[in-house]
Amino acid sequence: MDNGKKYTEISQDQLVRVFIDIENLDGDNIRFCFLLGAGASKSSGIDTGWELSKRWYDHLKKNNFAATWFNEITPENVGEYYTKLYEERYRACPELGYTEFEKLMAKSEPGIGYAILAQILAKKKHNFVITTNFDYLVEDAIRAYTSEKPFIAGHETLAGFISVQTKKPTIIKVHRDLFLQPFNSETETETLKQEWKNALSPLLNQFHLVVIGYGGNDGSLMNYLKTFNPTERKSIYWCVRNKSEINNKIQELLTQNDYIIEIHSFDDFMYALQGAFKFDIFEKLDDPNNHPFVTSSINRITKLNQERIKLATNLRENKISNPQALRTIMSGGVSGILLDAYIEKDLQKKEVIYREGLNTYRNDPDLLSEYGSFLYEINRPQDGFEKYQKAVDIKPDDNEAFYNWGTYLGSLAKTKSGEEADELYHQAFEKYQKAVDIKPDDHEAFYNWGTYLGSLAKTKSGEEADKLYH
Repeated sequence: MDNGKKYTEISQDQLVRVFIDIENLDGDNIRFCFLLGAGASKSSGIDTGWELSKRWYDHLKKNNFAATWFNEITPENVGEYYTKLYEERYRACPELGYTEFEKLMAKSEPGIGYAILAQILAKKKHNFVITTNFDYLVEDAIRAYTSEKPFIAGHETLAGFISVQTKKPTIIKVHRDLFLQPFNSETETETLKQEWKNALSPLLNQFHLVVIGYGGNDGSLMNYLKTFNPTERKSIYWCVRNKSEINNKIQELLTQNDYIIEIHSFDDFMYALQGAFKFDIFEKLDDPNNHPFVTSSINRITKLNQERIKLATNLRENKISNPQALRTIMSGGVSGILLDAYIEKDLQKKEVIYREGLNTYRNDPDLLSEYGSFLYEINRPQDGFEKYQKAVDIKPDDNEAFYNWGTYLGSLAKTKSGEEADELYHQAFEKYQKAVDIKPDDHEAFYNWGTYLGSLAKTKSGEEADKLYH
């Protein structure tokens, strides 16, 4: 290692203060771009480049691999041989290498550092990330913890669409995206694609780089940074966990205008920036049911359920000609049972569907209400009455159950006479009244209620009929 350092050493607190000063002074011309390596993903469940290199090295050694360069590897420098080790480990079947990474990243979730980084990218002017990683942690964090939708340049063919003027969170994956044949071998990572060079040039010219978790062991990005004229780029703030990580490649790159910062970890540094920016993502963490992340998810689920209910209602009212087409979105659960019951034409089989459904969902008001309507249709009004009563006992604000109940009682009244009919009409009136009290904008309930009153008026005479028509 070259001990003649040209860079300046500053603390993490000093770098955080730079972010604060930019914020307070509203320095629009001072922006940061984050350069992330594998070390930034460790706390999110993804192995570092050193750990992967060590695993491949152990496998090759166990299988008696021999090469001059292989004998030069030590526990300290094994990470520098990442591309060579990967190439030899999967030389016989490169697809297995992709499979290993897919398995490695399948269960990874953005950690706290990525949650904070997402806030910076979405809400501040420091909205660019360059990364040699091909995981999805940055974009997953943006989608999960902000309302923004990032632009992801996961292949060099997308590099031409990168604009330094954009305010949208932008992620540049110079080794490609996981599912776009990412670069891992020495040949692939030796030279940076020209498309990336063209895109990164204006970015480096206008943005200061904050480097985290990147050891500079790939040839492509690191060599490009070294060939970039220092006078034509902004300063680099290179974060390391230990000064021993400052290898010769980093020494050769940095100039007197660049900085080295010792940090404990990616998460720790991001948490320090959270303290500076004071994003609201940590508010109400002790009250998760009322946290903005949870309430926004509940709102989305509620809207989705409302749309499902609307589809189910249209189905039951014969507004959808092909009910089979709905199976893909209404299969399973109560909605699937209601759909199956609607499609089934055999009355005995239809009742079996309702009964089996209630064995599983014993207290579901929608299922009880629909079963009640079915029981009325097959001339078992008392059984239907019991199901309606149970439905509204469970869910007193169930507008649809009261509406269906009123319709059922009104229709039943037409089959009776005298006081028995009057009592049923009175009960129907109460159910319709309750339905529109719960949902005053239910135009269909009002219409049917009016129709029902008009029909009732025809059975009366004199003042009683006039009152009902009125």
